[in-house]
Amino acid sequence: MSISVFALWAGCFTLTYTSPALNAGLGSRRNVWIYAGICVARGFHLIKLRLPETRGRTLEQIERELLGPAPVQGGHENTK
Repeated sequence: MSISVFALWAGCFTLTYTSPALNAGLGSRRNVWIYAGICVARGFHLIKLRLPETRGRTLEQIERELLGPAPVQGGHENTK
């Protein structure tokens, strides 16, 4: 949770710090489009590079890839 809060505050600081300079240089409309472009580019980056391809796989295969092998059920083996 602390990493998420830090990232949020860092983003807010960056936006607050750069916004007046961009407003003065480019105007408020262009400023908004620059920030929107950054968000869209990051969204595409997230989808393309960070999310696994799931086409043609069963839910069980996807679960194994993301979580690893399933633990042994029951916990006790009958050995005689």
